[in-house]
Amino acid sequence: MSDQLPKITLHWLDKSRSHRILFLLEELQLPYELKIYKRNPITNLAGSALKLIHPLGKFPVIEVRHEDQEETIVIAESAVIVEYLVENFGRHLLPDKDDDGRDDGRHNGDGDLGERGPNEEGRTATPRDISWLRYKYFLHYAEGSVMNVLLIAVMVTFLRTTPLFLLVRPLARAIAWQLEKQYVKNTLVTHIEFLEDELSKQGNKGDFFVGDKLTGADIMMSFPVEVLKARGDLDSGRYPFLVRYLERLKSRETWKRADAKIFEVTGVERRMDIR
Repeated sequence: MSDQLPKITLHWLDKSRSHRILFLLEELQLPYELKIYKRNPITNLAGSALKLIHPLGKFPVIEVRHEDQEETIVIAESAVIVEYLVENFGRHLLPDKDDDGRDDGRHNGDGDLGERGPNEEGRTATPRDISWLRYKYFLHYAEGSVMNVLLIAVMVTFLRTTPLFLLVRPLARAIAWQLEKQYVKNTLVTHIEFLEDELSKQGNKGDFFVGDKLTGADIMMSFPVEVLKARGDLDSGRYPFLVRYLERLKSRETWKRADAKIFEVTGVERRMDIR
């Protein structure tokens, strides 16, 4: 494979997981093309256009084309995309070894890599390190655990607020109420308290989920934490670590550049509208 950077196309859908991939591309300072898709204003669903790229038509998707390869690589699923981009183009976003968790100052926290030293690869954690296991856990917990509950919560909100046929409305409202009471509320609190506790135990004042620097795990976790905040589930008095964690991510120049890119292309400021 050539050392030259590939051509990357990100298929981006508003109010979706796609934005954390844009955030990652800015962190990695990789050149990319952005293709914007819009949700249906009535159903809030995406169209079928992406099925021309990937048969499931689910966002996000990236296309990667290397000059020395004939075929374009199509990658779906957020965690797979993050792992591919980090391991190939941004190994500084992998966790450090357990016995060397300190940032050596070569990364300034705003996507500027600076000079990489000759021993940088030797600092990266391996599967034998606890930090590696923690990294992998949060990389996949974001979609495998907490997002499952959040998706049900969004469906409950939909059933409660969307106009329905008169005959099915009472039943839909009753189902939504029971789901909220019996499952969503308590389960979300369990996840939020778990995440708050995990951040509070980090030696970096809760800046990141793994060690004292941004990793691919934080890229993945940025979306569910943003959704929790948008839903009103995160109170700064009760969950100060999670609230500050999201504020720190949003204060990064790379996050701001990702938001600015969307505004530049669409003319609309990005916001997390949960319904």
